[in-house]
Amino acid sequence: MRKRRLIQNSDTGSIADISFLLLIFFMVVTTFHKSYKIEMALPPQSDNIAAGKINKDRLLNIYLNTSTNVLVEEELYPLDQLNLDLEISRITKTLKKGIIKINMLPETNYETYLKLLAKIKESKNRISNKLSNEYYSLNFSELKPEQKKKINAMVKYSISEKEINHYENS
Repeated sequence: MRKRRLIQNSDTGSIADISFLLLIFFMVVTTFHKSYKIEMALPPQSDNIAAGKINKDRLLNIYLNTSTNVLVEEELYPLDQLNLDLEISRITKTLKKGIIKINMLPETNYETYLKLLAKIKESKNRISNKLSNEYYSLNFSELKPEQKKKINAMVKYSISEKEINHYENS
């Protein structure tokens, strides 16, 4: 004996009407908040751009070319023989933070740029060790955190990067 299967049909025509009515209901009942603006008080625009001049004692200009040569303060060095200890010491002796400005051509190899950054970091580490030996008679790695903070405050600089089309005087 075979069982008969009952086929149940349901009318789905009214589902669209009910969902449309629910959508309208929720749109009417919901309260929409206005977006709030965050107002900022910006300084007035100034035409005096020359006010931001940087003292030459705080600035170290470095030019990278497409080869592995580096122009530092009007002198050309091979990147492998570059030692920036004197220049970084000079720009960090001022009260304000020194600035290392790296000018590079668009064709400059990224690996050359990374090698230059490594040379800058090596020089900073040598200067920090020298200062920690002078002040505390210890290597920088052996200093206490507050002593390291004082030495780092003496060797403070920021690095600025600029892509140039040709070598220009800055």
